[in-house]
Formats: sequence, structure tokens, C-alpha cells
Amino acid sequence: MKTRRYNRAKPWVKQNQPPQGEPWIWLTIEMLESPAWRALSGAAQKIVFRVAIEHMGHAGTENGNLVVTYDQFADYGVRRSSIARAIREAEHLGWIRVVQRGRGGNSEFRRASRYALAWLPTADGLLAGNAWKRFAGSEPADMVLLTRKARSKRWQSLAA
Repeated sequence: MKTRRYNRAKPWVKQNQPPQGEPWIWLTIEMLESPAWRALSGAAQKIVFRVAIEHMGHAGTENGNLVVTYDQFADYGVRRSSIARAIREAEHLGWIRVVQRGRGGNSEFRRASRYALAWLPTADGLLAGNAWKRFAGSEPADMVLLTRKARSKRWQSLAA
């Protein structure tokens, strides 16, 4: 009598793939365990995830040209008073790039900011970067200091 072996790997492989027809984005374990990710505040993590949602909403083809408004960040759960600081923090730690800075004002002069996820290539051909890796050897105390600097408007003006 012939016994049949059940290959358990195949169903697991099939289940462990992105759902068909659903947008998805990859985050590696190295990224999520990095000091730069752990140093992000909750608001800054929401900023990164909201930009990632916008990226997936464009089928991954518009990185570097992703428009996310303050209202969209606020609807996602970031307090309006924390948005600018959280954007600076996420940018400083290497998770997003602000490609074009927006500005408020009346309708003629208003312009939304444009963002890119820094670890993915952009639509205009700029290669993916790993700016978050520059903090690889940082101690937690150093990361706290760095994120405080990133959150500070004064530091931002000195760094520019």
C-alpha cells in the first residue's frame, strides 16, 4: 500500500504571500528592529504609514510624487499640532523624504507637500536609499537626543 505524504510547506507558502489584487509594501525585519525605527515617536510612525498608504493607493508607481495633506494626516490619527514635528522626525531618521515642501495660504498660493518613502525607488528614477541605516550603531540614549533634535524647529533651521 502506498502512503501519501502531505507537504506542509506548500499551503504555508501560499498563505504567506501578499493577497492577490491587494496593494502591499515590504518592511524588512532589519528595518523594524533598527534603532532608527524604534526611535520614531508614535506620531512619526503614523506619518510613515500614511505616506505608505498613499504609495499603495497609487499601485506603487508614484513614489516621490505622493501628496498627503495635513487633513489626511489628521484623519489618520496624528494630532494637527504634532504633524510638522513628526514629519521632520521621520525625515531626519531616514524613513521619508519631503520632495517638495508645501505651503498654506489662499487658493492661488497654496501647495501640498510631496513625499517619498526613502527606502523605495522613486517614480523619476532616483534609487532606493537606506538613510535609516546611518543610525545602526547608535545607543538608545543617542537616539533620544537625535530625535529631540529632529523634533526641534530651532535645530531644523540650523541644519538647513
